[in-house]
Amino acid sequence: MRLDKYIAKSLGITRSEAVVLIKRKQIRVNDRVVVQKDYDVEANIDCITYNNQELHYLDRIYIMMNKPAGYVSANKDQLHPTVFDLIDGFPKQDLFIVGRLDIDVTGLLLITNDGALSHQYTNPKHHVVKQYVATLSHELTPDQIKEFEAGIVIKDGFGEPFQTKQASLQLDEENPTIAYVEISEGKYHQVKRMFAYFGVSVLALKRLRINKLSLDKQLAQGEYRLLTEEEIELLRQ
Repeated sequence: MRLDKYIAKSLGITRSEAVVLIKRKQIRVNDRVVVQKDYDVEANIDCITYNNQELHYLDRIYIMMNKPAGYVSANKDQLHPTVFDLIDGFPKQDLFIVGRLDIDVTGLLLITNDGALSHQYTNPKHHVVKQYVATLSHELTPDQIKEFEAGIVIKDGFGEPFQTKQASLQLDEENPTIAYVEISEGKYHQVKRMFAYFGVSVLALKRLRINKLSLDKQLAQGEYRLLTEEEIELLRQ
């Protein structure tokens, strides 16, 4: 593949813009500056960097991020930084966020350019299970937990009442104000609204798992990595 094409595809820019970067000697191939736009490179074999940041050329991109608080799950936002501000070396305009998280919610965020998979995981008909850990203002009673799991009537983001589906709620044995929640839907602020139904505030919320894909415990907040082949297979199951 020509170097200018590789750069354009990796950064999501035009071939002309890629040529400018090459001429400015901002591109290295295997740690050597290359100024020929038609220089032949091989994806997944050669190491191509732009300003010392390795670039990735992939037909299908699957990124796991440990989302930090204070970032919105959007490509662009006029008021707040977005999770895409944390990502380098990928064509951002082609990427989708699979299952957005509120600005104050942390944890597992899946980002991909696989439109079919994105649709599969965001379509409410597929009832994708998501697990969260919530820090609560105070403990729920056993009867409240049973009611929570059976389904309750709360309001969605438009103020319309709806019945939540069956859920799972387990309190931490050592600290009962820490709750592990599994739901198979994703209405606006749903987890927070479900606890608010019982007069309980959610002080912190973190997503741990989407379907069978779990957050890598080695990822610090704001860090991300490509999924392994095994993790991609888990997503497709």
